[in-house]
Parts: sequence; C-alpha cells; structure tokens
Amino acid sequence: MSRFIWTDHGKEQLRRVDREQALQILYALTEYASSGKGQIKKLKGSGDLRIRVGDYRIRFEVLGEDMYRILRVEHRREAYRS
Repeated sequence: MSRFIWTDHGKEQLRRVDREQALQILYALTEYASSGKGQIKKLKGSGDLRIRVGDYRIRFEVLGEDMYRILRVEHRREAYRS
C-alpha cells in the first residue's frame, strides 16, 4: 500500500481546489503509485517529480518504496513561475 506524506503547504493548496478536481488529483496520485502510469516528468535542478492532472501540476518526491511526499498542488499558470 502506498503512503503519501503531505506538506502543510501541499494540503493547503489542495483544499483550495474544487472537489471534483481534487478527487481527480488524488486518483492520479494513487494510480501512479500503484502502476507507475501518469503524465510524469522529472524536474531539472531539484530532482522532484511532477504529475500533470488537467490544469494542475502536483510536485512530489519519492522517499522510498511506496512512499511519496507531496510538495505542491498548483494551477499550471502558477506552477512554472520562479
């Protein structure tokens, strides 16, 4: 069973997303953890991963086997700003 550890900032950002989109984000994370499927990209410089779910980008890192730390949940217009 996969385990997701949410940063306080990540939890706060997810709460701002409408319910339907938030459920899609949670489903996409679970799908990735169980099968490795999803629109995943390794980010340059930091080594973090990014999964794309609709207009949202979820930034996370792999802590170990079946352990993930969710760092950020941002709309795409904000996700790529410095």
